[in-house]
Amino acid sequence: SYQPGYQAPPPAAPAPAGPPASCNLSNVDTSKVAADMKGVETGIRHLFDTCAAAAPSKAREMADNSKRLGGLLWRLNAGEVSPRVAGHLKNLGAALSHNDIPGATAIQLKLTTDDWDECQGWLTALKRLLKLRGTFP
Repeated sequence: SYQPGYQAPPPAAPAPAGPPASCNLSNVDTSKVAADMKGVETGIRHLFDTCAAAAPSKAREMADNSKRLGGLLWRLNAGEVSPRVAGHLKNLGAALSHNDIPGATAIQLKLTTDDWDECQGWLTALKRLLKLRGTFP
């Protein structure tokens, strides 16, 4: 019912578009990822490829991981990562490049604790891959 003086709330600002639904590691555009973040992309792709090759029985889970991590790379490409998270991701890329799975896992835990709101879309996939990667030499 109509109430005098009632004003409808202003429309909400549109949410950022986010990655397309079909985005995954095999098709995500990373042409604009900043040079200092390329190590993150390389490390995540290597981690994914290593785990996918070692665990062919986990195809469905790996497809989900690819979609989630594709979303992270999409955000890196679009510049939609906060400076604090970017700093952690650079450290993650460095840890992965040295095959330091315990170090990478510590960074994943810190992101989960401190930056869940920003990172929840892809942290699950990172955690799964690090856990799997820790089970073989």
